[in-house]
Amino acid sequence: MKYTTVEEFVEGFTDYEDSLWEMIEQYEKFENEFYIDDGLLVSNARLISKKLYGGDGNETLIPIINKLALHIYKYFAMKYKENQK
Repeated sequence: MKYTTVEEFVEGFTDYEDSLWEMIEQYEKFENEFYIDDGLLVSNARLISKKLYGGDGNETLIPIINKLALHIYKYFAMKYKENQK
């Protein structure tokens, strides 16, 4: 998958909405428990960190997790908006 932004990364998952929902569930758990397992959300945040920021995936992990979740929420919000028309 080619991407240059987190938003493009999320767009690459739109055919796999179950994966997007899984990442949202992991994010909700993270927000409530202040702990996150090394699941799909974390592994994708590490991939984004390495590809877009050249890091080892750890120093930027939390901001990227937050940004990734934001773009997933935005994807579903826009999808909902389109379905309301």
